[in-house]
Amino acid sequence: MEERIRAEVQKVFAGGKGVIDRIFFPDKSGQIPDVARLTLVVLPPDRAAADKATRSFVDLATKEHGSSARTFKSGLVWAVPEGADSLRDDARKVLAWEDIADEEADLRLDDGQKRQLAESLKKAQRDIKETVWRTYKNVMLLGKDGEWKTVDLGLVHSSAAPSIGQLIIERLGQAGDIEEKGVSPSFLVRNWPPAFKEWSTRSVRDAFFASPQFPRLLNPESIKDTIARGIENAMLGYVGKKADGSYAPFHWNSSLSFQDVEISDDMFLIQRELAEAYRAGKISPPPVAVGETPANGFSEPPPAAPGTKVEQPTGISVARLVWSGEVPPQKWMNFYTKVLSKFATTAGLKITLRVEVAPVEGVSPQKVNETKVALRELGLTDLLDEA
Repeated sequence: MEERIRAEVQKVFAGGKGVIDRIFFPDKSGQIPDVARLTLVVLPPDRAAADKATRSFVDLATKEHGSSARTFKSGLVWAVPEGADSLRDDARKVLAWEDIADEEADLRLDDGQKRQLAESLKKAQRDIKETVWRTYKNVMLLGKDGEWKTVDLGLVHSSAAPSIGQLIIERLGQAGDIEEKGVSPSFLVRNWPPAFKEWSTRSVRDAFFASPQFPRLLNPESIKDTIARGIENAMLGYVGKKADGSYAPFHWNSSLSFQDVEISDDMFLIQRELAEAYRAGKISPPPVAVGETPANGFSEPPPAAPGTKVEQPTGISVARLVWSGEVPPQKWMNFYTKVLSKFATTAGLKITLRVEVAPVEGVSPQKVNETKVALRELGLTDLLDEA
């Protein structure tokens, strides 16, 4: 009976449009992939929405992927049943009528009884299908505040959409939780991380599935079209970075096919102001005083003072580099750009960070909560030492 119920649930959730994965009946967080795309997680029929254990599992599986912290929490959409009682009743009826149909030849039924059997079996099969629709009426996902948002689909039935999965996509699209056609370039400009001069295209794509503040993209590839439109209307630049800090390729205020946009850690978006300054600097670079950073954000190291010994590379590689020290907050981005960025794609790079915030007036509960939410969005532990 339980196998039949699960089979009926899978049948009802199958189909529908859009690029969306479906994970059926997980009982461990590791069974749910941690990927940058929309994933509909269908809970087993016996995990009722009202049970505390159901909420605990959803919480745990959203935060964790096996023994690791989950990165793409926002990409999970949960289909949660009301309970399995009605499904069990309907499954019993279907199985009973199917057993009778299997023995039809031995029962020597007359024509009227055969018609009644066929009608009863068809009705039982239709009833369990409609019961699945009524049972899976709860949808859970992270809201923009990082808290759980529950959507009640209401009294739905099979004529509402080709599948429950498609109905969920349509409802969440109407609420702005899912973007079926992608976002505009201005959305990226408005939500640009303040700490980033360059924003890798992979990080841009990933943000739509890691941060609940971003809408979920039904098709992750649609971000390529957003980037291409941003390049054409001069809102965004699309660049690669050379070892000397210069950009190659450099696309801005020009036409670029979305098919030529690469989603990777090696290609970056820049904003209009930097693109304009960089292009102007390439054509006619302004004079730069020693130790001064030019308007376009690129500088050469100042020449060594007379008599200063400059260490030259010996050509012998060392096994590792280790540095520890205190970095002033206002120089953190410079520290990343000048020191860490050259190792950012190196497999052996490990960063251990200790942050201490101790203002005279103390840290408000609101800022503590905002910090925890931000840490969770980055896939990091939100455990803070609150003295």
